[in-house]
Amino acid sequence: GGGGGGGGFAELLRNRRLLLVGGALMTFQSLTGINSVIFYSTTIFRLAGVRQDILGTMAVGVANVGMTVVSSRLVDTRGRKVLLLAGTWTMAAALAGLSGTLLLLGSWGAAQGVLAVGFVLLFVGGFAVGLGAVAWIVLSEITPTALRSTAFSVFVSCNWLCSLAISLSTLTAIRVLGGGDDKTGVARLYLVFCGLCLLCLAFLYKYLPETKGGAGLGKDGGGVEFRPVPTREDDDVGMEEGGL
Repeated sequence: GGGGGGGGFAELLRNRRLLLVGGALMTFQSLTGINSVIFYSTTIFRLAGVRQDILGTMAVGVANVGMTVVSSRLVDTRGRKVLLLAGTWTMAAALAGLSGTLLLLGSWGAAQGVLAVGFVLLFVGGFAVGLGAVAWIVLSEITPTALRSTAFSVFVSCNWLCSLAISLSTLTAIRVLGGGDDKTGVARLYLVFCGLCLLCLAFLYKYLPETKGGAGLGKDGGGVEFRPVPTREDDDVGMEEGGL
């Protein structure tokens, strides 16, 4: 509850910027299409003419793990915001390329399959480098310790609700967008996800501070205040230290 301690929902609501950034990051993590691409990667490869589609799916898993390791090595040298932007730009480009491959290159035969696998791997790599791993690091750095359990329960709920919505609606969206043609439906759905990646980028540029070394907790590059509002718990500690 909000009244029993320093880290309740009432205190979280005082940190509206934190709530906006954290909720949006977790929402975009799901709405940019990662679950759909991974869940339906075998279908994508089959539609693109890949005969050994299970091998492509295995490659997706390897790419996800491998690029997550790369992200963990780069996050302290390149910065959080840089990786999030680079990863999301990569996702948008990969989705546009994948959609174009499925819509326009049907006569390319095996080459279409190779391109489809390549764009899916590029998308998964971009997600792993940015939204997949770095988003959680950013959340831990911008959330006051006293609010962490409450805030993360809200952020994770945003993530899971969006993931559930995507999972339940993907097949229907493919049928509607494709007019009965699954290949066209998948391609158009990923154009929608591409648009959501671009929306995510606009949000990142405008609202996300760089938190490397605590740099973004005061003012970010755009001069926007992003200092967490003290909780009652923080106020009590300050009074004790001041001898009050």
